[in-house]
Amino acid sequence: MSVTTREIAARQNQFVAQAASIRLIAAIADGLTALRLIAAMVLLVFAWSGIWQGVAVTLTVAWLSDFLDGRMARQANGLTKLGPFDLPAETAVGAGLLIGLIGAGEIPAWLGIGALVLFGAVYAAGNLAASMLLQLSGFLPTLWVLWRYRPPAWWLPVVTALGIAILDWEQLMKVNIPGFIRGITGHFDRAVQRGD
Repeated sequence: MSVTTREIAARQNQFVAQAASIRLIAAIADGLTALRLIAAMVLLVFAWSGIWQGVAVTLTVAWLSDFLDGRMARQANGLTKLGPFDLPAETAVGAGLLIGLIGAGEIPAWLGIGALVLFGAVYAAGNLAASMLLQLSGFLPTLWVLWRYRPPAWWLPVVTALGIAILDWEQLMKVNIPGFIRGITGHFDRAVQRGD
């Protein structure tokens, strides 16, 4: 059975359309990563200024952008240009919140700066688990502050986090949590081997 010129052209058109679709998905994923970098700066300013409604909404947008970015990057087979900045962008969101909470007087400066320096240094040395710890250092106190002041949208980040955990349960259980545990145990294993 021979393939006609028309069939070849149709397959080429299909391939071109698929490639364009993948490039579009990758571009959107990159835009979401860039949005998260901007959100980190906005969160720092909102938290520092005590604009808790803005913190709640912006944090929700940041978390949704991370969720959608990850799914899109996987659909685009990792062909995003800003993919290497995904974890630093999420880390910047946590760090921005932490700095903002210090500035607002919601966290003691010594504790917040200590977390930034410790987890930031370990993350910079290549331990990705330290990024997660730095993020949590900003996220958990922020959720507490939102609960305490209860701006109208205080519940939005909580519902968003729960929704993302449910929708991305497999990723959480098979990739994120095991990666975090490997990062923590690997750090301590290396310290023991060095005799620290």
